[in-house]
Amino acid sequence: MDRDDPAWSYRALATATLPIDVISDLVSIGTAAAFGIVCFTVIWQRNMHPDMPRSFSVPLGGVRIRGWWIGVTPLLGILFCLIMIVPLFADMARALIHGNPVPALLLLAYAGLGFATYRFYSQHNSRFALSDDGAIRNTRAD
Repeated sequence: MDRDDPAWSYRALATATLPIDVISDLVSIGTAAAFGIVCFTVIWQRNMHPDMPRSFSVPLGGVRIRGWWIGVTPLLGILFCLIMIVPLFADMARALIHGNPVPALLLLAYAGLGFATYRFYSQHNSRFALSDDGAIRNTRAD
């Protein structure tokens, strides 16, 4: 644990007080959602900015459907993330129906904290931003 990270104490408190099955579900949902978002972003970037230089190629390539590029690997990544997330959501919904709102409330807080981090920190400190003409430009020197 990095003690310079201000959130370490919150994570330590949550780990010490919450049941391990709730923690593991939240971590699994967060990890799968993040990977699914990255897979979706690969497809989105290839369609919105087709001329942008890329330092990698997508394994297994992709196909064009009605003019939209769909990568095989990113699509499989999204599908497998959904396959992993759906049962966890079902467990949380079952707990909510049986009078235990804690997992669902923790998920909402977890997602809200992630969105707030993106909105108020990451979006403003990104290495990339849109220029006035809509093109992506590097805002920091490496």
